[in-house]
Amino acid sequence: NKKAINKKYGEGTLSMGSNTDLKIERVKSGIVALDLLIGGGIPRSSIIEMYGRESGGKTTTALKTVASYQAQGLTCAFIDVEHSLDSAWAEVLGVNMEALITFFTS
Repeated sequence: NKKAINKKYGEGTLSMGSNTDLKIERVKSGIVALDLLIGGGIPRSSIIEMYGRESGGKTTTALKTVASYQAQGLTCAFIDVEHSLDSAWAEVLGVNMEALITFFTS
């Protein structure tokens, strides 16, 4: 039950939707149009999945966002399920590859 879960994991872990006062910190992606469309930036400390057609700009958008996050002193991880991460292109976009945590799926 809700009370037991909140006791075990901390007050506010579970609540009713009408009782939430969730403040989501957003970080600018570095792409003004995207930030405007999604309410001011990408939610911080979240897992973000980008989905779309092949060559639709998903990787470039993700890498621009990573570069923006890194410029703000944040740590990023990149999970490459399409095997499309090009380190040289990432660096052109401003990504510090030495500081990027990468995971390549098989």
